[in-house]
Amino acid sequence: MPHTRQPPLDPASILATATSDPEWLATLSQSPLPRGFEYGSDPIEAITMMKQVVKATYPQRRAAVSASKPADVTEAEVIVPIPATKLVPTPAKNRVIICHPTLPSSEDRTGNTNGASWPVILLFHGGGHCLGYPEMELPLARLLVQTHQAVVILPSYRLAPEHSFPATFNDGFETLKQIAHDTVNLSANASPSLPSTLNVLPQALTGYIDVNKGFILGGTSAGSTISASISHLYNNHRTTNPHLHLPPLTALFLSCGTCLSPRCVPSTYTPYYLSYEQNKDCPPLDRSFHNMLRAASKADLTSPIMVSLDQQPDLNRPSPATDHTWLKDGHVKVYFQACGQDISRDDTLIYERMLREEVGVETRLDLYAGFGHCFWAIPRIYAEMEMTKARTRHSVEGIGWLLRREVDSQDTEVGSN
Repeated sequence: MPHTRQPPLDPASILATATSDPEWLATLSQSPLPRGFEYGSDPIEAITMMKQVVKATYPQRRAAVSASKPADVTEAEVIVPIPATKLVPTPAKNRVIICHPTLPSSEDRTGNTNGASWPVILLFHGGGHCLGYPEMELPLARLLVQTHQAVVILPSYRLAPEHSFPATFNDGFETLKQIAHDTVNLSANASPSLPSTLNVLPQALTGYIDVNKGFILGGTSAGSTISASISHLYNNHRTTNPHLHLPPLTALFLSCGTCLSPRCVPSTYTPYYLSYEQNKDCPPLDRSFHNMLRAASKADLTSPIMVSLDQQPDLNRPSPATDHTWLKDGHVKVYFQACGQDISRDDTLIYERMLREEVGVETRLDLYAGFGHCFWAIPRIYAEMEMTKARTRHSVEGIGWLLRREVDSQDTEVGSN
């Protein structure tokens, strides 16, 4: 059972998804992954060292990605100002990559004249709130542009330990609000009475944006955790500020994120919350590395912002609530991905089951049994695994499902860029 779309429903079936896949075992033996404790006992020192390695290799990675850009995809970088907020009183300027189908040269300045209209997809990168950059999601973004004729936006956000919790969530939320504002002003039927200033998206996309076709929020690992949390914050922001005319999110793409902490697992689901203990020694995200990332980012597991399933209105309750109907707000369709040997596997499985069975939200799941956390994002030979290539195809197909579009996987060309 290396890959399945059937959610495991009993404890034995859930535990079985951690049985190592032969391809995963073979790749691990060729290129072993370090355990968290091997980086040292000081989380700040360890993460700082990792960031230095990332910084040193980033120019080469960026050059390689830039050289492989398809001709039918246009990419641009913009700097988005993040204002000071109650959550984070220090402002910032964050880099955002925007990808969209290449416009005819005559329309670069004049706007849409051919009647095309495109959905909008935001993808937040992973990295444990400490590492990473938007280019990590660029290969997938390009395929989404080509396959679904979409505008795909890859935001950055401030990282720990320099910027601790809740900086990543704050920056994600502020970026989402600015992009939502822009989609209103760039849509073909934008009201002339609304402010016309743009924060993120280029004026050339005037008339091309159609969030009725899709306004999807998602990400990988920490990016998934951020997305799940700010989806609720955004829904509340919309409903309390109707004068802004902000569009609703149409779907979420949540890949290997965290939405639970051991303290807030609903009692109904306690028998199914097994991965935190079962996979505590599984690379690349074993318990020691997981704890290191949380320590470096100063993650507050008592905060409803950190733990999206704890965002019920009554934050003073003595124990986790059993009524989850509030989750219906802002959840139309959700596409999940989970890995069998991931410490956060059961966060995903419980969230998916809760939405599907209790709330009636449409869900889809791709479960990679026997593989470690976000295996496709590990460089070197891990990127060449057949399951890595399959995961990319599944992502394009799954996001097509969110957009209510069928995709033939044979038509999705997956490269290693």
